[in-house]
Amino acid sequence: TTRLTHFDVSYNNFQFNPLPGLLPISQRRQDGFNKRVGLDYLASAKTSINLSVYNELFEIEDFQTTYIDVTGLILSSSWRATDKVQLTASYQMDERDFLGETSLGARNRLDENKTANLSLLYFPTLKSSIQLSYIDGKRASNEALQSFNFNTLSATFGYNF
Repeated sequence: TTRLTHFDVSYNNFQFNPLPGLLPISQRRQDGFNKRVGLDYLASAKTSINLSVYNELFEIEDFQTTYIDVTGLILSSSWRATDKVQLTASYQMDERDFLGETSLGARNRLDENKTANLSLLYFPTLKSSIQLSYIDGKRASNEALQSFNFNTLSATFGYNF
């Protein structure tokens, strides 16, 4: 699968002064294309593997930046052990470049994220599901107090009407 979309953020030479006495800061204009390519491989009727690579721009409202350039990849797999049990796993790594001029003149922030996910799904009926997920992640940043590790264990119950 392939996805290509156009992205355009324009501040029309907008300038503002965050604090009295500082020079006005002009926001940059950014435009380009969001790109994502995915490869799906069906190893069997019960097993699939997916690889996606992407480069996408996102506009955000933040004191430090006006948009983020995200480049990364996702590798995921799924195994349907039975009609009622499915096991999924994924690994995602990306680099997030916080672009646009900052309101306080700070340097551009760069984060590197790595996330692994393992999920067990159970389908007691055709319309219901129970999912147990474990996520392990790490973010490294060039900015103080923005690097961290995390672990999440969650249970999700769903019913389709």
